[in-house]
Parts: sequence; C-alpha cells; structure tokens
Amino acid sequence: TSPLQPIELDLLRELHATLHARRAKPGLDGVYVTWQHLAHDPAPLSAPYHNDGRFGANGGFAANIVTWHTLHQSCVAVRGSTVPDIWRNDAVLRDWCRANLRSYWAGWVHAARQRPIQKLYGLTRTAVIWGVLGVTRLHATILRGDILSKSAAGEYALETFPPQWAPIVREALAIRHGDRAGHFANPWARRQAMLAYMDFVMADAQGEG
Repeated sequence: TSPLQPIELDLLRELHATLHARRAKPGLDGVYVTWQHLAHDPAPLSAPYHNDGRFGANGGFAANIVTWHTLHQSCVAVRGSTVPDIWRNDAVLRDWCRANLRSYWAGWVHAARQRPIQKLYGLTRTAVIWGVLGVTRLHATILRGDILSKSAAGEYALETFPPQWAPIVREALAIRHGDRAGHFANPWARRQAMLAYMDFVMADAQGEG
C-alpha cells in the first residue's frame, strides 16, 4: 500500500478537527498504519497520527512495539482479519521498556524534583495516576511480558512490591477510579511518596533494586 498523499492527509486532519470540536472527550487517538506495517518491526516507522486533539502527518509515537504487542495480545477487529499478522518480539519489547524507563521516565522524575512547573504538576492527582501506574505498567511488561491497563498495573503492584509502597499505589488507584483518596496528609507528602516509589520501581525493573 502506498503512503497517504497530501490531499488524503489534509482530509484526515479536517476529519479529526471536526470530531474533536464536536466531542473532545474521550479522545480519539491512534496511528494510521497498514497490514504490512503491522507485520514488521515498527521501530523505523513514521506514521500519521492523532493525539490529544492534534493531527500529525508523521512521527506518531504510538507506532511502537508496545502498541504492536497490545494488538497481538488483545486485538478487537472492527473490519478485516480477526487474527491479523502482527510482528512480535518479547526480547525487543523488554529492551524498549527498559530504555523508556531510562529516558522518558527518569527525565520525568528529575523534572518533578527540579523544575518549578513540573514540581507543581507533581502535586496534582493526574500526576499520581500517570507516574505511579505508568512505571508500574512497564515493570510488569519487563517481568511478565504482559501489557496491563493502569488499573491492572495497580493491582499488580500491590501483589508484587513490599507493603511500604501500598499507600501510594492505593492512592493512585483511588484517583483513577474516582474514589475518595486520602492516604496522605497533603499533596507535598504525596508527591514525595510518588517519586520515591517511581525511583524504586525503575531501579527494580533495571535489576538495580
């Protein structure tokens, strides 16, 4: 299949803008790929994408091995083959997750400690969900090879990690589920616990714990 032409990309951009204007939530995020793309390693792929209300002609981050593995693990076909040929390599998946912890997540933690805007963001409920459950999902993939939802990752953490980390994990799950969260006296104490937990999970995933 040939790459999408400029006129086709313009139509997609217009379509997503219309859909986003009508209903911004939940977001309609994803990447545009072919069956041939799915059958091969996505590492060199640069695909059209839509993310958080923005359309891009190339460079979609979601065209990565985690997405491919998720489709391989739990594909729901709306049209076409119900069992598509999707490339999979567990060793490459684990390496990708470790690299993502060393790059994106280590930088996220550093910024949450050092940069004023990110330090403020670290006090929010959204940051707790993103940080606590985000690194936990990668830890689970490295250890077990599964791609877990955020909620399932929280349960995995409660089953896997020492009890000292349970309060911040339960806090993240409570926020995620819209329940009352109150395991910490204030947002500053919660941020400190969140970052300490993330340090622990990242080190453990790299075999440094």
